[in-house]
Amino acid sequence: MQPEIEVTGARELRKKLNRMEKGLGGSEMKKVHLDVAKLVERKTAQITPVRSGRLRGSVRGKSTTREATISAGKSGIPYAGVIHFGWPRHNIRPNRFLYRGIAQTPWQLVLEEYASGVDDVAKRAGLK
Repeated sequence: MQPEIEVTGARELRKKLNRMEKGLGGSEMKKVHLDVAKLVERKTAQITPVRSGRLRGSVRGKSTTREATISAGKSGIPYAGVIHFGWPRHNIRPNRFLYRGIAQTPWQLVLEEYASGVDDVAKRAGLK
């Protein structure tokens, strides 16, 4: 199960963030989300299983203006999903390293990074 954070008043927050983005050219919140994703990426990479190191090297934090995500694997590393979710017919047990990386990242640190980033964006947009 993925951890989630529910924001009371999320719709209003999104409207205000969208207004801030329009005033700043559109990439400010993407950077805030990328900074948060990189925090989770570092922890996840530390606990990713290693044989050759290719899977660990494929762990990436990504962002859009609306969210931060973490992923592993790519076309040259198609086994990332099998390692993470398992494959019972082949006796491969799941190693949910992505979920554990998210869960083991100190949430206080994530929240502080996000709040600080949003505060900076609000200041640059003239809302504070």
